[in-house]
Amino acid sequence: MALVIGVSEGVTLEDGRGALQRCAVSSRHDRTVSGFTFVELLIASTMIAVLIVGLAAHLKGGLQVWQRTTATAEILQRERVAMDRLERELASAIIFDDRDAAYGSEEGRLTPPEFGEHELRWFTTVPSTALGTRSVQFVTYTCTSIGDTMGLWRTSQSIHDARVPVKPPTPELILEGCTELTLRYAYLAQDTSQPLEWHTEWTDAYKELPRLIKVSLGISVGGRTGEGTASPQVSVRQVERILTIPVGLLKKQTPLP
Repeated sequence: MALVIGVSEGVTLEDGRGALQRCAVSSRHDRTVSGFTFVELLIASTMIAVLIVGLAAHLKGGLQVWQRTTATAEILQRERVAMDRLERELASAIIFDDRDAAYGSEEGRLTPPEFGEHELRWFTTVPSTALGTRSVQFVTYTCTSIGDTMGLWRTSQSIHDARVPVKPPTPELILEGCTELTLRYAYLAQDTSQPLEWHTEWTDAYKELPRLIKVSLGISVGGRTGEGTASPQVSVRQVERILTIPVGLLKKQTPLP
């Protein structure tokens, strides 16, 4: 097909050639700016990859902080619940029978209460199924390992079951990770002008209850990796609280003979 170029009056042939060249250059320029070169795409992809890697690192760090914070809050909540339960049951402690003949290893006799350095055994009242009534239970608390679980364990028996032990009481896990239960009992100082003295044992527990008990729990705290597995770094944190038995006494410690 022939291209016919009309030349108007006053327009030379050179002017027509220049117009054709300008049109060709403009057409090539339009085709060039309509897309990206391979080098430009490669640079853009690299920049996006760098941004994604940096963002992922920040997100991973934030997720690990959130996991540690949540785990710590759960541990603190379990410790508070365990201490509150122990405090409630100690506040309801009673002297069930102050006769020496009521206690012993023979069938029909009761295990004597004990307020020792690492174990608690006492009689307490708990709400029963009947509305407004309470029943007497023989309760124990100790930190030990049962099976593969180390923790603060509790047992509870009715008076009948304690007198006629058909089977041992079923232990209940109160606080997992408890490695040590340490107990101190408040005594009046021999010199009344001095503060209270704290000792590791309370004597005549079946006749008299201590007024103040300093309870210290050693809690095993292990770190967690980002994948949720246990960290080899394990520390023991101490939790301490002074608990009160309202019907308890403050007395002077009997000197050793």
